[in-house]
Amino acid sequence: MKFRHFTILSVKSDIIDLSGPAQSTVKFGTSTGSGSRLTYYWGITVTPHKRVLSYPFPPGEGFLYFRSRPGLPAGTGEIRFRLVEADSPSDSATDLFVRGRDLLEHRGHMPWRLHMLHIYTSKEYRPLLSLLLQQGLITQGQIRDAVKRTTQDRMVLKHYSTILHTISDTFVIRLPMRTNRMTFIHDECIAPSVQAGQELFWRATHGSEPVEGSNVSSRAYEGEVYAPFPLPARVQFAHLDSSFPGYAALRFELKKVERIKDFYNVKEGQVVLVLRVVQLFDPVGPDGVPFSLPEGGDFVQGQAAGRYWCMPLDRALKFGILTPSSLRILEELYLGDSASTKSAAMGSSP
Repeated sequence: MKFRHFTILSVKSDIIDLSGPAQSTVKFGTSTGSGSRLTYYWGITVTPHKRVLSYPFPPGEGFLYFRSRPGLPAGTGEIRFRLVEADSPSDSATDLFVRGRDLLEHRGHMPWRLHMLHIYTSKEYRPLLSLLLQQGLITQGQIRDAVKRTTQDRMVLKHYSTILHTISDTFVIRLPMRTNRMTFIHDECIAPSVQAGQELFWRATHGSEPVEGSNVSSRAYEGEVYAPFPLPARVQFAHLDSSFPGYAALRFELKKVERIKDFYNVKEGQVVLVLRVVQLFDPVGPDGVPFSLPEGGDFVQGQAAGRYWCMPLDRALKFGILTPSSLRILEELYLGDSASTKSAAMGSSP
C-alpha cells in the first residue's frame, strides 16, 4: 500500500475495506509481520464494569492516504481514509479520489484519522512509518525530530485527548465536558494530554425573555439524545446515556477583559485565554427547541456560575497549553490591529 501527500496512490488495487472486526489489520509495504491494527473508535463501557473497547469501522471501500500541512513542526500530519465508489473499470485512482469523500469519525463531524504522533510513538506502526519514509512523504530528519520530541518526557498519548496541530486550529468536543484533555504540538515542544479546562459548558441566554418554544430564559446546550450506532446487548457507553451531550466546534482565543463580571478572578484590561464556540452540531435540544449561537459565536462558560471560562496566560504557559510561539500566533490574530479580519478567516479546515 502506498501513500501520497494530499493524494492517493496511483493504482486502484490499493482499494481496501476496513469494516468487519473490532480492529482492522493492514499490511504496509513489504512487511512480513501480522500487520498493523487500525481502530475506528475507542468507547468506554459503564455496565457491568468500566472498560475500554474498540469499535469496528463502518462498511465502505477506499484508500488510505497521508495528509499534512506545510510549515508545521515535527509530529504533525495524519493518515485518513478516502471512501470511493468505482463506477467504471476505466476510472483512475485520481478520479476516484476526487469524487470520493473522507470517512468521518464516529461523531460524524470531523474526518477519521490516525495521527502521526501515534505512528511515531507506537511499535505497531513501524511498517507504516517505514513506508512513509520510503515514499518520500517524510524524512529521516523529521523522524529524528519527532522521536526526540515524543520520547524526551516519555510521552503517553491518551486515546481521548484531542490533538491540535497549531493553537489556532478549530476542534470538536462534546459539551458539557467535565475534563477537556488536549495534546498541543508547538514549535518548542509537544505537550501531551494537558488538562485544558474543567466543567465546560455553553448556556444559551435570552435575558429575562424565554426562549421561543420554551418556558425558560436560558438552557444548557446538551444536544439531542441519540445513538450514532447500534449498541451490543448489555453494553451501555458512558457518552450515550440519558444526558447525551451535544457536539460543538471550538477554538482558543485571547480576550482583553472589558467587564470583570464576565469572568472569574480577573482584572480589568487583563488578557486571558478563552474558548469560543463557533458552531453547534446538535442544534436541536432534547426538548425539541433549537439552540442559536450569537453572530460570531460565543465563549464557553466554566465552573463559576454566569462567568466565561478563562485561563491567565502565565498558567497557560506553565501547563504547556501555550508557548512563546503559540502565544504570538494568538496575539497576532486577536490583539493586533487587523485581528478581527484575520480571526474571521482563521481556523483549520477538516
